[in-house]
Amino acid sequence: MASCTGELMGLRRIRTLAGFGCVALVALLIAPTSLLAAEKPQWYAAAALESQQISIMHGNDPFSDNYEFGPRGSGYSVRGGLRVLKHLGVEAGIQRIQNVEVTEPLSMSVRGLVGHLELDAQLERIVVVGMWPFARIWEAFLKGGVGSYRLDGQQALTDPAGAPVLTRPVSQRHTDLPIALGVSAAVGPSWHVVLELSSIEVEKSLLGLSGDDSASLGGWAIGAEYRFGHGSSGSDTGR
Repeated sequence: MASCTGELMGLRRIRTLAGFGCVALVALLIAPTSLLAAEKPQWYAAAALESQQISIMHGNDPFSDNYEFGPRGSGYSVRGGLRVLKHLGVEAGIQRIQNVEVTEPLSMSVRGLVGHLELDAQLERIVVVGMWPFARIWEAFLKGGVGSYRLDGQQALTDPAGAPVLTRPVSQRHTDLPIALGVSAAVGPSWHVVLELSSIEVEKSLLGLSGDDSASLGGWAIGAEYRFGHGSSGSDTGR
């Protein structure tokens, strides 16, 4: 739990310090160098196993330790993209996560009842990717863009003994700015192993939050990426 907590708190802090504006700024700063070292555009495709959870931040200080975390849900993601410059690419993808759970904080004080949500999540995103090859086979990356997510599932109120008092279906669709970072390593002429951490804000009304409290869906993914064309395994080619 300590490692999970640190991972998601780190992502929330990165979102506050960086966000999509940072990615756009980096893209503008590296564009002149990339244009001088431009390569033939290269397509890539990837699939990954996902582990995600909802985190709740109480207050508006991302550097505090006032967080709550729900159990992890699992799923998968697929994505494809085009590397247009040495350090810059564009990418589109979809994530599907099952059994994401969270306890609704405000409902815990309603006549001793506890509110519980069990959700399935689907996220479609289009992002700009900044890429930094290093040490021959390695590459670090940062992503930011626009994402649309949908949460569907069941909301249940239970008594102190855990017996359900009321259940109902719930659904929410919202658009926000996802952020992700990670590393990849070449394991062959065209194949790479990728580790990615990602996060997107979740509309807090579904979770019964108010005031300065906020929530996000985030976690890690590990997968494989295939890069089309020649010369795709070294740090000189990147993503």
